[in-house]
Amino acid sequence: MKIPLHLIRNPGTILGALTYEWYNKVVYILGLFAPVVFLVSQSPQYLIPTIPWFAISLLSNYPPYYRIGFQYTAYVIPFIYASMVAGLGKLSQPPNGIKLRRNMRVLAVALIASSLTLSPLTRGFHMSPAYQKPGQTKRTDITHDMASMIPPESTVMTQDNLFPHLSDREHAYVMVPSTFKDVATWKNAINWITSLETEYVFIDMETDPHDTVKYLLDIVKRGEYGLVSFHDNIYLYKRDYRTPPVSYEPINITHTCLELIPQNMKAVTDKTGSTGRVLAYSNTSIRFRTLWYGPYQILPTGDYEASFRVKTVDPDAGGYVTVDAYANRTVLEKVTFNESTLKEDEWTEVRLRFTLTDVVYDLELRGFLVTQNTTIMLDRIRLTQTP
Repeated sequence: MKIPLHLIRNPGTILGALTYEWYNKVVYILGLFAPVVFLVSQSPQYLIPTIPWFAISLLSNYPPYYRIGFQYTAYVIPFIYASMVAGLGKLSQPPNGIKLRRNMRVLAVALIASSLTLSPLTRGFHMSPAYQKPGQTKRTDITHDMASMIPPESTVMTQDNLFPHLSDREHAYVMVPSTFKDVATWKNAINWITSLETEYVFIDMETDPHDTVKYLLDIVKRGEYGLVSFHDNIYLYKRDYRTPPVSYEPINITHTCLELIPQNMKAVTDKTGSTGRVLAYSNTSIRFRTLWYGPYQILPTGDYEASFRVKTVDPDAGGYVTVDAYANRTVLEKVTFNESTLKEDEWTEVRLRFTLTDVVYDLELRGFLVTQNTTIMLDRIRLTQTP
């Protein structure tokens, strides 16, 4: 109701509202009508009920209203296809066979033209994750198995995309996604939800559509939670849990240079690298000794090895570089190596071993300059949990 009332009071804003993200609105109309426009044109009276919604959606600045892939298209699709069916009925009963053949040829040309028109417009189109068809994968099996470890009567807090695995429970709570339109209400909701002292907290660091994991981690950090199970970056915590995890999959993660944050380095093309892009020392900010930092990994307790894949362009430069593992504002372990020990233009693994006695939430695998005369390059860091 706010949109029509606003336009009545401010008619001069109509043009600006219509042209807001006009390209997406044109694609929206083409996506709905291009495949059936010829048939719909035969019975346009069926489209009259769609006028109010098209007026709202095309004058709106809320993208889901004018993008295919959300539930709002359901307001108009029944009428569009009712018009299509009625139009097809008219074409199938012409006064003579010649007109029928002509209509069928026009229909075929219209359908081919619409498909060719829509192809470039819809390239790269992705439906909203909330409305995609769910699929059964190895990862969903892991998620389901870990969810089954939570007793039915227990309280549990989780994130939006994991909640379907727990939604049949009476005491399952979901983290509230942020909203920019009503910040006050959201703050009240998030304060209430994070104050709940649930028995379990269920987290997936790899799939977090609404960026609420950080609030779940705050709950874990603030409470007395222990890690019950860990698989494929999915974590199940339990309050007052003190024993080793019931089940876990040893860590085996590769961080490419694109996941790290460069300081005195920049990304360059190198076909010998894992992804075709590597970080190369470029002395961009010599005020700092940091070469790279990140990726802020959450890890359970255990023994680990970080393998840094590095190379030098000029071993004679003789520069020194330090790599370390850093978490909880503490350097866990570090290794310093001389560039002269590396073979020219050949990748070498520099290994660093460390132990975590507690779960960490911000592990960094960093690199630092010891001397400036270096030509060091970094491809990737492989992190593995050792037996």
